[in-house]
Order: sequence, then C-alpha cells, then structure tokens
Amino acid sequence: MKMPGNRYQVWLALLLAVAAFGARATQARVYEACELARELRSTYGFPLGQIPTFVCIAYHESRYDTSAVSKPNKDKSIDYGIFQINSRWWCDRGPKLGCGVTCQTLLVDMNQVAKCVKAIYAETKRLKGDGFKAWTTYKFCKNPDSFTAHCHLS
Repeated sequence: MKMPGNRYQVWLALLLAVAAFGARATQARVYEACELARELRSTYGFPLGQIPTFVCIAYHESRYDTSAVSKPNKDKSIDYGIFQINSRWWCDRGPKLGCGVTCQTLLVDMNQVAKCVKAIYAETKRLKGDGFKAWTTYKFCKNPDSFTAHCHLS
C-alpha cells in the first residue's frame, strides 16, 4: 500500500538535513589551533609554510573566534572575524569592497574568509614584499612554529 505523505516526508526530512548541515557549516565558532591549521591546509589549500603564521595571527587577532568584531578604529573602520579583516579596505557593511563580500559574511563563512585572507596576503605582498604585514599582530608572530608544532601537519 502506498502512503501519500511518504514522499513529502522524505523530501522534507532531506531538506531539513541539508539546511541543518549548511547552518552548521556557516555558524560562528571558536577554533582550536590545530583544528584551524588543518582546515587552512586541507580545506582551503593554504601553503604549509604559511600556516603557523596565519594560526598565530588568528590567535592574536581574535583568539580563534570567527564572530569577533572590534570596536571602531580611529578611522571609524571595524575589524571582522577570526582574522579581523578591516571594513575600510576589504569588506564593508554596505557595498562590497576589496574581497567582494560584506563584513557580516566574514563572521560566518570560512570559505569567504579564506579567499579574502589569500587576497589580502597577495595584495600586501605585492605592495610591501611580505603579505603578513597586512596584520598589525604579525609582529607577535616572528617565531610562530609553537602554534602548530603539536598539530602533525603534512
């Protein structure tokens, strides 16, 4: 015997599962150092040699908190997310700037964060010779290996 509601219920369950997974994948969170290092490497393809420095920067910028938002800077810009990406140059609360995303996106979408960080790094390297100089906390990351030495990255 065929039940008329079964097909609907299956589709509804599938839709809810996909929505729940999608929401989980974009929720704000606080990372552990090795978890962030592995994700930067395996999910977003960051070069192995850059990962300790980026993990160090994320620690000093936000304590690995993807939902971190700074108080207004002197120029009234605001820094967003785990890497504290600045609203003056890279994102904006209204129109899209350098990274092509709104600042709010940088609080919930690590895929967009990774793309933006790579763009910031590349542009700063082009202008200053060292991409990490985009982050003021880089000065605390001259010997960053201690942030990922125990992570067994390959």
